[in-house]
Amino acid sequence: KEDEDSTSFPLMNRVNLRAALAALADAMNPEDVFFLYLTSHGEPGVFSTVFYDVITRDLTATDLNLALEDAGIGNAVVALSACYSGSFAESLKAPNRLILTAADTDSVSFGCDDKNAWTDWARAFFLEALAQTHDFREAARIAQTSVAQQEQAEGLPPSAPMILEGDAIGRIIDSRLASLD
Repeated sequence: KEDEDSTSFPLMNRVNLRAALAALADAMNPEDVFFLYLTSHGEPGVFSTVFYDVITRDLTATDLNLALEDAGIGNAVVALSACYSGSFAESLKAPNRLILTAADTDSVSFGCDDKNAWTDWARAFFLEALAQTHDFREAARIAQTSVAQQEQAEGLPPSAPMILEGDAIGRIIDSRLASLD
């Protein structure tokens, strides 16, 4: 509608994130695997959520971890597409979590542009890799390879997407995958 602007929609902030996670956690069964995908700009330890004059603080790794824990989200795959998104991995790691990032702790990622529907990592993960496999771990490895090849071909520094798998999440994902057969 013409009279709507960006503030007429729910904005990504700590309060809205916590409310959404709590509602979803209430609907989950213990064997479910929650998938959270966040994309934005990033700096080390920070995920950009500032919306000038409305939201004045970015989301930190601690904010996100506390939101997941306080909501009671159990098994989870957390995919972060932002520069320096790997800086969230250590704060988010847990036995029942798989953490996927578009870049390591010290690197930028690519493809973040208003003209693009997807970042380079998100395109590689969602459009290419998940078309080949239902396994988030394998899809992340495929995306890592695809992104590395693209960056090398374009002469870009490596973004080095990360995969951090908790001790228990692999068995849980394998069980869910077996139920698809």
